[in-house]
This record gives sequence, structure tokens and C-alpha cells, in this order.
Amino acid sequence: MTVTLRHKRLPKNLRKYTTKKEAMIKSGYTKSYAETGQIQKTAGYKKTTKPILQRYEKELRAILDAMELKNKNSEEYQVLISAADKMQKQIQLLSGGETERIAINTVSIKIKK
Repeated sequence: MTVTLRHKRLPKNLRKYTTKKEAMIKSGYTKSYAETGQIQKTAGYKKTTKPILQRYEKELRAILDAMELKNKNSEEYQVLISAADKMQKQIQLLSGGETERIAINTVSIKIKK
């Protein structure tokens, strides 16, 4: 298992750029490879991101614990909600999970004449 410079650059670039594809290209991957999303399946990527994911998961747990102590109508609670949302998206992005659900559902509507 080889950890390349691209593997090392990618976690930082995932935080810096808005899409995984853009982060991969900026890290040195080809556009065609970035479009496949296969990077999360490589051993080098997993080895590079594992300690970061563990740190993010620990931070998310701390945020969720802090939320339990706050009034849900407080400004601090809202800040924690935002932090938890961002941290969860980072975890999903690094682990190869989806950060948003995009689905088109077809709805049939019968129009009465």
C-alpha cells in the first residue's frame, strides 16, 4: 500500500474546495479519475484519512454532547447545530458517503376535465 503525495493533499483540499471532484483535481488527480469517485476505495486514501475521520468523529460527539446542555432557543445552540452539520458533512465527504440527497420523483397527477 503506497500513500502518495496526492493522497496526503486530498484531505486538506476537501476542506478547502466545495466539491470532492474539485479537491481531487487540485490534489493532482486527473479529471476523469476525479469524476469516478473511486479514490475512497483505495488503501492509501483510507490510511491517510482514518486519523482525520477519527478526530472529526470525536469532535462531532463533543458538539452533540454540548448541545444537550444548551437551551434550544439560544444562539449558542444554533451555532452548535451549524458546527454539527458542517462536521457531519466533512465526515461524509472523507468517508465517501453522500453529502446530499438528490432524487427526482415522478408524480402522476390526473387532471380532471
